[in-house]
Amino acid sequence: MRITFTLILSLMTSFLYAQNQENRTETDSSFVIASKPAAVYSRTYKDGKPFSGFFKTVLSGLNLYLVDEYENGQARYQYSKSGLEEGAEGGKNFLETRSVYKDGKIIDGPEYFKLEGGLTVKDWKQGELEHFTVDLFALNYYNRIILEKKADTILIRNLEDTVSNIKIYYKDQCLTTEMSVSGKPLFYNQQITFNMDKLPANSRIIGMKKDGVTYYNASKNIELTVEPLHVHKINTKLFFSLFLPKTTDLNLVFQHLGDSFSKEEALLAIYKSGAVKETAEVLTYLQTDTQGKVISGINWTAGSSPYYEIYNKGKLSKKEPKTLAAFQPVFTKYMQDQP
Repeated sequence: MRITFTLILSLMTSFLYAQNQENRTETDSSFVIASKPAAVYSRTYKDGKPFSGFFKTVLSGLNLYLVDEYENGQARYQYSKSGLEEGAEGGKNFLETRSVYKDGKIIDGPEYFKLEGGLTVKDWKQGELEHFTVDLFALNYYNRIILEKKADTILIRNLEDTVSNIKIYYKDQCLTTEMSVSGKPLFYNQQITFNMDKLPANSRIIGMKKDGVTYYNASKNIELTVEPLHVHKINTKLFFSLFLPKTTDLNLVFQHLGDSFSKEEALLAIYKSGAVKETAEVLTYLQTDTQGKVISGINWTAGSSPYYEIYNKGKLSKKEPKTLAAFQPVFTKYMQDQP
């Protein structure tokens, strides 16, 4: 009987302890919120989840403190310090910037995403993404990529390379990406509607299929530069890794870029070419002449009897039935055989 009573008492004690842990109040004095100064801040959990007060998150390796303020189980504000280095006041982190939550998402102020080897900071204003930065970190290396939308153009630049930039805009109702060096266009890429009888002149036509959507782009090497491309390696890698959505709304393109740079995959494309597993399937790789006629390349055509064609010196040199999946190794071998 005594053993049974002791067991019940132990179980009750464990239950009450667990319940207290699920519904507990804690205090923190390691930070000061500029707009709400206090010596100590408290936070309360309900059912093990943040309920009210101030909840701290530390982004390791960046010395960056984020404090979320909750009311009745809902995040209302996030407090942080502008820039990468946190200021200190009396040994405490002094948080001077406030972001506003709505329905669990930040709609006004900075939003932080810690990535392996980087940090993305999005700046929101009334639910619209105004601009964002991507800080890159490596051994003895730092750089910042700045992406901003100005009127009808998205501008991409970085601190390491002050003479080149990337612009995304609409030309002839087609989404266009252009990289320039010292104000002179170097690379040019434009989404097109694919028509073998009406292709852009002096262009490389590339077709891809990703997530069930087909994309065709016409690209050009406009201006040869005497500077080696490794001087502009970040923007060059960015230019060739951008996979933009098919839309006529530049705001959606900017939002897409913001989502992309909030994930590790975007930084892998910068740090290590080929590190990202390509999920797109190749459809087309053609070169056109001054009249828009195909000079060389390879093209896959869908239909009830899908096939691919190879062009050489302006003439069709091979045609063979092939499914899209079976065409992928054919394309790889074709590219490997090119001089």
